[in-house]
Amino acid sequence: GFLDHPGLEILVATGWRDLCTVFHRGCPASAEVCTKSNAHLLDSLIDPRQPVVEACDHGLVDCAVPIIIKGKHIASLATGQLLLEKPDLERFRRQAKTFGFDEQKYLEALEEIPVVSEDQLRKVTTFLGSLAILITQLGYARLKSKEEALHLAEEVAERKRAEQAAQSSELKHRILHENMRDAFVSVAMSGEILEFNGAYQDMLGYTREELFTKPYTDLTP
Repeated sequence: GFLDHPGLEILVATGWRDLCTVFHRGCPASAEVCTKSNAHLLDSLIDPRQPVVEACDHGLVDCAVPIIIKGKHIASLATGQLLLEKPDLERFRRQAKTFGFDEQKYLEALEEIPVVSEDQLRKVTTFLGSLAILITQLGYARLKSKEEALHLAEEVAERKRAEQAAQSSELKHRILHENMRDAFVSVAMSGEILEFNGAYQDMLGYTREELFTKPYTDLTP
C-alpha cells in the first residue's frame, strides 16, 4: 500500500489478502484495531533506508518505509499481510470467535498468507520504497508552481467525478434491464452472448452458465 502522511489515506493498493480485506477490515470492531496498528507503524518511520518491521495486533506482519521529499514525510510505502513463521492457529481461532467470523472460512483465508523471511521482507520493502521516492521526486519536480498543483488537483477531482458518474450510469443500466418485463439480450457479431436480463433467461429456461456457452443462433433462428 502507498499511503499519504499523516492522513493515512490509501493512494495505491495491490495484492491485499482476503484475511484483511474481507475479515479484519470488514468488521467495524476489528477494522478499528487495523487503524491503530497502521498508525503506530507508520508514525514510527524515520529513515527511508531503515524499513520498520512490526506485527499488527491481528497477528500479521507489516513492513514500511517513509517517502521523504525535501525533508518532509509526505507518504509511506508498506508491504505486509505476511507471516514470518507458521501461524498460531489457536490465536486465530480465538480472533474468529471474538469478532464473530466464520471460523472455517477465516482459517482458509489464513492459509493463503505467505510465510517469508524478515530479511527478504526488508529487502523488497527497501527496493519498493526507493522506487517510490524516485517516482515521487520526478513528479514533484514537474510541479513548478502552485497553479500547476491546483490544476492537477482539479483534474483528479474531475476524473473521480467522471468515474463515479460512469459507475452510477452502469448501475442504473443494469437495474433497468434486470427489471424489464421484456426479454433483452446483447450479442456480439460472432454470435457470442454478451449480456441478458432475467426475462430472457426465464423465456428460454436455461441457467446463466448455459446461456453464456451457447451461440445466439442456436437459441434464436
